[in-house]
Amino acid sequence: MVALAFLSCADPAASGSGGINSTTFLAPDQADAWTWRDDGDTGVVPDDEALVRGRMDGDGVVEVRRGARYAAGSVVGLFTWDIEADDIVLSSWQWGDEGSDTPTVLAVGGSDDGDVASNGEGACTPQRYDSVSTTYGEFSDVLACVCVSTPAPDGTYWFAEDFGLVKTETGPFKLDLVAPW
Repeated sequence: MVALAFLSCADPAASGSGGINSTTFLAPDQADAWTWRDDGDTGVVPDDEALVRGRMDGDGVVEVRRGARYAAGSVVGLFTWDIEADDIVLSSWQWGDEGSDTPTVLAVGGSDDGDVASNGEGACTPQRYDSVSTTYGEFSDVLACVCVSTPAPDGTYWFAEDFGLVKTETGPFKLDLVAPW
């Protein structure tokens, strides 16, 4: 699924809780639409036309469009999540001219903090945090997955429990949640 700049939570404290549950962090039943900013400037009110909006369909595909309204926006990216898996799996992604159809396991369901999810030559390491900040606000119960040398872009993906993907910081895209649903 999706990267550009955000309000970051400087050295968030790890919560220490384990037992990663993919269904609460992907939240396909509740958080089926998001609005993110990807302009890298979190100090000003974002221009509504410049925001990106994503909607998840019943198959876990999030289409991301730029514009004041999702229906009239232009497609900038796609993220396909495996919503049937116990793990948090990004099945494929596309952002502009970049992308991959090779799945990446960001976190293994039922695993504990720091349990590495091996992805061929690369890996993702999930860690639970008490909170993370976005333009929208402060989220508690956060899972940050740091991925290196995987089919998904290198970087960090933040998931808030019952909200889904709230922030990313990768090379091709950086997202910062402005509004859920």
